[in-house]
Amino acid sequence: MTLRRGPFSKDDSNFVIQNYHHLSIEEIASEIQRDPETVQQHIRKKGLTVIKTQDEQDTHERLRVTLQAKPYWIELEKTLFEDEITYFQENWINFIIDLSEDISFAEELILADWIITRILHLRSMQAQKAALDEIMRIERELNHMRLEDMTDSSNIAQISACETQLAMSKSSVNQITANADKLFTQAEKMHKSLKTDRKERRDIKTTADTYWEYVAKLDNEQFLQDEGRNAEIMKLAAQKAKKRLMENYEFDDGEVSSVLLSDDSVLQDEGEDEDT
Repeated sequence: MTLRRGPFSKDDSNFVIQNYHHLSIEEIASEIQRDPETVQQHIRKKGLTVIKTQDEQDTHERLRVTLQAKPYWIELEKTLFEDEITYFQENWINFIIDLSEDISFAEELILADWIITRILHLRSMQAQKAALDEIMRIERELNHMRLEDMTDSSNIAQISACETQLAMSKSSVNQITANADKLFTQAEKMHKSLKTDRKERRDIKTTADTYWEYVAKLDNEQFLQDEGRNAEIMKLAAQKAKKRLMENYEFDDGEVSSVLLSDDSVLQDEGEDEDT
């Protein structure tokens, strides 16, 4: 069987996207008559992740459903192309898995913006490549024209038109490159912000004297027993101290009274004052 070469058609690409979870690389390659290595490269290019176990597949599918239930999903479907939707899904799911699904709402919004910015950066890179290809095409045409009769007025006019087009294309590349650099910088800042927020939250949770650390310890049975015993000891100690403070004490001025005021001791003192 002769293997097909060249860029993947839309049908081939869609087949890979729809079946890479369920079929092996070899099975996909056989179905679309491609070399397995080419299929693997296409999967990497699309940012897809090959799932090896049923548990991984179930986790991916559950997170995919979770993502598609997000409020911003409808807007994503309206603004992104099909392959970009797949790219967003795979990056979002893989990132969530890497975080063990421990992510706050604010962090999730940063994550979504970060992936979208990366997609826009890829668009700019693709536009840059297309513009550079166009420049190379125009330069080849110019070189060919300059080899022809330079006294021919029509040839001179074509050369002038190509030179104008070349200048415009180079200007376009400069703008695209500047935009791509700007998007890359934005993506880096978002990623850094996401890492910083997570580090601060993790540091708070792992500090020994924090509420979160205490909550985590409540899952330990021995810790619960120790805490219960300590609480009972403190209760008994408090009761003993209160009883001692309620006992009468002779002060330096000779007055005898309890150290700790209570309703009973106050009433008793008032009764003694009235008697006197």
